[in-house]
Amino acid sequence: MINNKVCREFLKIFKVHLIVEWIFKTFPQRKQFGKFSYSVGSLEAWLVEKEIFKEGIYDGVFDLANIRTFADLGCNRGFFGVWLASKTRSDLKGILVEANPFLIPEIQALLKMNHFSKMQVLQGAAGAGMGGGEVEILIPPTDVGAGLSDTTFDSLKGDHCERVHVLALSIGKIWGEKFPSGERCDFLKLDIEGAELRFFKEEGDFLALVDRLVVEVHERSVPIEKIRDLIAQNGFAIKQENKADSETSLIFAAR
Repeated sequence: MINNKVCREFLKIFKVHLIVEWIFKTFPQRKQFGKFSYSVGSLEAWLVEKEIFKEGIYDGVFDLANIRTFADLGCNRGFFGVWLASKTRSDLKGILVEANPFLIPEIQALLKMNHFSKMQVLQGAAGAGMGGGEVEILIPPTDVGAGLSDTTFDSLKGDHCERVHVLALSIGKIWGEKFPSGERCDFLKLDIEGAELRFFKEEGDFLALVDRLVVEVHERSVPIEKIRDLIAQNGFAIKQENKADSETSLIFAAR
């Protein structure tokens, strides 16, 4: 998520996150985007809603008319799936992967609410090693972002985070099991809080099936030049770069 740093610092300084979270959880709001619904019941959900639905951070780069499949890695509350379905088709097929186990019930509720029967949510970490097993992630008390403990940025490590062990996922293997006929991934969204570099090095077979992608680059953890190089090495051409803040960029690329 893009505005993590500002939000986290504000909450740490003024010690208001418990009050803010109580308000959101006590008075959750069900909202509409196009013909689909979503729920805002936390500060982070509100921030993600603002970025995706209000500011339109993914709008206007790709022609989405023929999108049929997608993968959302680091899906947070699953709002990207709502946005993409509203731009394309209600029977969109895809996977949503989230490392934070506490968000999985919200994502499942979102899919059920909108009858997204061809979307599947998986709990675990992408870009965390292809050998399987468990890896440690850090979840800050504000619940604004979560990342692998060995790749995430120092500001998150100092946030008195909860340490949780989750499965390391092979996205190529998961995609092959869901689409055994070798179906391509029309759109990949990658937002894995500093593990992008490892993902590009590990998941070459899956990336060969991807036609277009957007990567949120956390420059505190990953040199953006290396991500640009790896995007090119995997056969993509960069179409647009948007500077979200001083430490975060969105890179859009396609074949």
